[in-house]
Amino acid sequence: MDLDTALDSIDPVRTAAAVRDPARLRAVAAIGDATVDAWCDDLVASARRQLGTSAALVSIVERHGQRFPGALGLPPPWQRRRAAPLTHSFCQYVVGSRRPLVVTDARRHPVLHDNAAIGDLNVVAYAGAPIVTEAGHVLGAFCATDSVPHIWTGTELRQIAAYAARCGERFSRRDPEPGQADPPPCRSSLRRAPDRRITRRPSPTRPRGTRPR
Repeated sequence: MDLDTALDSIDPVRTAAAVRDPARLRAVAAIGDATVDAWCDDLVASARRQLGTSAALVSIVERHGQRFPGALGLPPPWQRRRAAPLTHSFCQYVVGSRRPLVVTDARRHPVLHDNAAIGDLNVVAYAGAPIVTEAGHVLGAFCATDSVPHIWTGTELRQIAAYAARCGERFSRRDPEPGQADPPPCRSSLRRAPDRRITRRPSPTRPRGTRPR
């Protein structure tokens, strides 16, 4: 991706409107607020092995920040937190443009050079693809990052897009339909315990004038 295309993907006004879109936020709420997801962790581990990058993330972009239900390779404090504010977000621009964002060296990027993720999360190179549900909501991005400049190949970008598509399919199971006012309740994987209320049986009746033995 050339610089002009990358710059076109970064529009702060468009990004802010997309991140705060009520329908998108309902879709984000519908998938639950878990900060750790074993399925997502397995996916990012696979991506990190294939791509050989410093980190890989499933990033869900919320109104005021982002959380990482899948994360591997972040610096220790951030790996434990599994979340970061939007001041540390490249993925928000993927939400804003609904397109992949590819950055070879963020330190030299005219827009991203002062993003806090560079110093705090060691994000020098970034490649992220949108996580889009079947209802058309962009929940965030599947991304790979490197602590050194990285020239992304076409094969690597196709792999990242494929991982993002798998996330979109998984999260679509809980995505509200277009026009739905409220998200459906998240179904827990735990089954409800059986009702153990005690039902009192009626006492047997005795003929009048008899005594219990």
